[in-house]
Amino acid sequence: MPSVRLGNSAPIGALPGHEGEHVTEIDVPESRSFEEAIRDICHSEESGNTGLWQAHSTASAPSWVESSSPDLASALAARFGCSVGRPTT
Repeated sequence: MPSVRLGNSAPIGALPGHEGEHVTEIDVPESRSFEEAIRDICHSEESGNTGLWQAHSTASAPSWVESSSPDLASALAARFGCSVGRPTT
């Protein structure tokens, strides 16, 4: 099962005093195809469906993405317009 982590600077439901960068973690079921995983994570409200990202953040895109699947990480980063890999500093 591929895992995905997204840098989330505006998580929905963050407790007061816990603002700042958070990580949204997603485990993609093996039964989902590559295209389905991207759609499940990225769908926007304009498409009539809320994706996992929109359900967990008020930001338009994550600040970074990483995944146990390099291809999935690259595709998500391209779709969201963010970097691959968690910042080191």
